[in-house]
Amino acid sequence: MNSLTFLVGLLLVWFIAVQLIITPLLLKRRMRFPLVRALRTLDVQPIVAELDAQDLIALQALAELGFEPVAATSMDENATQASLLLFQSLADTAALNVTALKHDSGLQVQYVEFVQEFEDGMVLDVNNSNISSVFPTSREHHIYRYPHVSVSELFSCFNRLRQAAGGRRTMIQTLEQADPVLNVERRMNRELESLVRVGYLVKSSSSSDYSLSLSAAFSLAFKMAWPVRQLRNALEIRRAQRAVDHHAA
Repeated sequence: MNSLTFLVGLLLVWFIAVQLIITPLLLKRRMRFPLVRALRTLDVQPIVAELDAQDLIALQALAELGFEPVAATSMDENATQASLLLFQSLADTAALNVTALKHDSGLQVQYVEFVQEFEDGMVLDVNNSNISSVFPTSREHHIYRYPHVSVSELFSCFNRLRQAAGGRRTMIQTLEQADPVLNVERRMNRELESLVRVGYLVKSSSSSDYSLSLSAAFSLAFKMAWPVRQLRNALEIRRAQRAVDHHAA
């Protein structure tokens, strides 16, 4: 074995150790989730006033679809600051969220998300985020992701999937006009409860919040590792495209 082969082997072992051993332990130690999420309602106008030209174009596209901003909220969790602008249409039972995520590392993600709830508890979520979630979702929560598509194209995909998902199901108003943020808070807490039920989250040693279970930490690290992350992303996009193609008019 020459020195180059030995060095490559050593780097490979280190790479695997960081991704699949050290990273899970760091996630287990650092990630924390509240026992109950409590969102605060923010004024919409200051947030809209801070939007740049590109965001204002997207806002105009949403208005053309009949959606207007009705509320805003924010959340700070695990070194990530999330801002949500909530939209509603008087002519539609769906809700629309514009979410902006900022991580302390400098990573920033913004996406549009159409959400429809049904009477039997099913939730249809269609968004254009370019990042795949590493957390499992409940059986009732169906997510389809179409990165980089326009708002109008995303709404078209959403409508095809919503019509197919409807069937005998009854659509209900996804956001209540009286307190839109409360609806989002309830949905987030249902997702939190789902993660507890499947053993992804356990109470921390202080019992004041949740932490990842050890198996969840290794699962998340595996999903985030190269090349698993890239493969999952490609498969998710392919699944979403096949679903909308299947229900094409």
